[in-house]
Amino acid sequence: MSRVFCLLLPSVVLLTACVGPRSGQEDTWMHRASDFVDPVVPDSLRIGPKEPALKAELRIEPQEFFIAERRESRVIFSVQNTTKKADRLEFPTEQRMEVSVRAPDGKRIFLWSEDRLFRPRPSIVVINPRERIEYEAFVPTRDMTAGNDYVVEAVLSGHSEVAASAVIKPRTPMATAEDAGFPVFTYYLPSGEYRTGQSVLILPGGGYGNLASPKEGHRPAQFLAAHGIAAAVLEYRHAPSRYPVPLIDAQRGMRLLRSLAIKNNLR
Repeated sequence: MSRVFCLLLPSVVLLTACVGPRSGQEDTWMHRASDFVDPVVPDSLRIGPKEPALKAELRIEPQEFFIAERRESRVIFSVQNTTKKADRLEFPTEQRMEVSVRAPDGKRIFLWSEDRLFRPRPSIVVINPRERIEYEAFVPTRDMTAGNDYVVEAVLSGHSEVAASAVIKPRTPMATAEDAGFPVFTYYLPSGEYRTGQSVLILPGGGYGNLASPKEGHRPAQFLAAHGIAAAVLEYRHAPSRYPVPLIDAQRGMRLLRSLAIKNNLR
């Protein structure tokens, strides 16, 4: 046994001599030997924080609108399971989400659950891998002021970590070609994550004597933008202007739409 001890001792001394002390630690044999079983991991190999298992998104249709033409906007709250395992959500009542609207000063002007009654009925919702669930609500515009941006917030009931928000933008009516004396071009660009890459130029009808802009122009454009399609409304000049003035306005509108499509990486 004494011979074995004599053979191992030089090896221990050799190993400890090759390893320097760590920064901020005492230079002892135990600290030096621990470097062989507790190596320092480079930052490039460290595992970062895991992404949340449930990804929440909030869509508003329409997100921009003329406040005199809409009494409410549709809110769609979606929750997707981004993992490879099913996720169980427990709810103590029939309520599945909460939606609120805040004014620019941070004051809450609407709470979706205030005028609703939810029975105490516990339940479980299972979201399979890569699947999503969607809930919808409607928020009124009666307390909103044109020209201000309002924040809509949605959260899964009983799961405060699953939440999302979006901005709703009530606007004042645009000037018409008849009022301005020149063509008016209004562009509706959808949010980046929902863009399809398509663009549409809308020319409202009216028999060259007037324009049905709200019904045949801005409302369809808002609908298209809410579904990922960029839309532009051209209020071209009409009577007493004559041909080829409306055609010239339409050609200019198409050129402008194409330039905006290139600028926003659309087709």
